[in-house]
Amino acid sequence: MRKFLVHFIAIVILISSVESAEKTKITGEYSYTYGDNESIIEAKNICYSMAVRNAIESYKTFVVATSTVQDYKLIKDLIQTISSGYIEDLKTVEQTMNGRTVYTKVEGYIVPAVIDNVLKREVERYKGKEPEGVDDNGYVKILKVERDRNGVKVVFKVLKSGSFMVGRNYKIMIDYYDNNGDPVGGDGKQFYGGSSLIYALNPGEMRTVSFYIPENAISYRVWLLKLKI
Repeated sequence: MRKFLVHFIAIVILISSVESAEKTKITGEYSYTYGDNESIIEAKNICYSMAVRNAIESYKTFVVATSTVQDYKLIKDLIQTISSGYIEDLKTVEQTMNGRTVYTKVEGYIVPAVIDNVLKREVERYKGKEPEGVDDNGYVKILKVERDRNGVKVVFKVLKSGSFMVGRNYKIMIDYYDNNGDPVGGDGKQFYGGSSLIYALNPGEMRTVSFYIPENAISYRVWLLKLKI
């Protein structure tokens, strides 16, 4: 029994070491100087999102996989897919203020083999196609998308006042994907707070809306409708 226990512990340690060796640390930083029509909160959210983006873009496989991609929207979708479910222990390690300039540094861990497969799959799927998702449709601007213990949190800003006729432009959309990259069920779309009254908000107002994550969802993509009324 004792011999078996020793072997078992050794195997556990070996497995842990292999798992640890498979992970790669990525870091990203960004400085953002905000203007008179922006708030500190908005600046911090933008700075965080850009720092995460820089962390992903610094990963060499991402650079190689997207070197032939000319579609800016596709690259944004890829970055959101990776940041949504494939970065472990993502956290802010430094954030400072100097006048109107915000500086943010983030770090996290990825499993290279998994990221490589995701990049290959998504580039092949969307290459040459126009992605449906945008983060700014003229009515709403998505500032930040992150996962917390309650689900997916989306911070957005209203850019333009609307009416009932343009209510669809204020829908916050979300798609969920399983391990194979296939869509799975969940929240399909929401207005702010589950109500169409989002269009009653004034330009410049910021709000947060949350979505739950289905059990079999590995990643997700948040996007906005782009309609002309």
